[in-house]
Amino acid sequence: MFGIEGVTEIHSSYNDCLLEWKLFEKVYSKRLLFLKERLYDYSPEYIVPCTYLNTKLAEYANIEVPDVQAKATELLSLRFPQKLLKSIRKFPTNITGMALEHGINAYLGAIEQDNMLFLSRNKSHLKYVGSLDSRFREIKVIPERDGTFEAVNDEDKEYVNQVNDVTSIIMDQIKPIADYLKTNIFTGNKIMTQELVFSDDRRVLALCDLSDSKNVVEIKTKPIFMIQSNDYLRKEIAEQLYYQAKGRNTYVLSIDFYSHKSDRLGCTIYNDLFIRLYKAELTKGEPQ
Repeated sequence: MFGIEGVTEIHSSYNDCLLEWKLFEKVYSKRLLFLKERLYDYSPEYIVPCTYLNTKLAEYANIEVPDVQAKATELLSLRFPQKLLKSIRKFPTNITGMALEHGINAYLGAIEQDNMLFLSRNKSHLKYVGSLDSRFREIKVIPERDGTFEAVNDEDKEYVNQVNDVTSIIMDQIKPIADYLKTNIFTGNKIMTQELVFSDDRRVLALCDLSDSKNVVEIKTKPIFMIQSNDYLRKEIAEQLYYQAKGRNTYVLSIDFYSHKSDRLGCTIYNDLFIRLYKAELTKGEPQ
């Protein structure tokens, strides 16, 4: 990636130290960041997504990240029927979260905001350096109006159909909470998805899963609470809601999969699935 010679030589402590020093010489004055498996050189023109602020990127961009805390209060909770647990699974990478978000968007009739051109131009400010091999192969899909995905490549159709089947089963259980969002939070307002929001100084951007003029809802399919706390959201989620909110009410829709690995069966067993809606109250401290 950096044009350093000797990387294919037989491993030894001497060569290992030499290569590490040469690598240090190449990168110590650069401001590098990984976006997935791609490595870039930071540029001051780049508006930083708030989800990247817990990396070195906040330091590179000289952004003072507020010390935000978010206390969560449960509004609604649904437990997935035990008899249906054998029919579900959480797929590798983030395709489960994407599929459920898309299913909820379709059910609520959320209007997707067209911001791809801006995001592409913003990313073009970064100088591409190179890529590492990824453990995962990206599956390209087309979102359909009925809340399902269509596979772009024929070899992915069976896999995407499995994702759609699981999403459909889970969506049947999510509908009461989605109806609550319609009647109690998004009361008659136009619901948006992927709304693009900027910080006051336009140094940070955020994308909202669901929003209107008064409310923001973030959808999560991974643990949302800080360790040893059932009240306060994880730091990165609190920061995300802070940049999304712009004075609006903030909520989190949490889809929690509980599972364990079965050595005897050689597969993952799903013990429980809870769908919970929380109201998040944000408090802002001094910048870190």
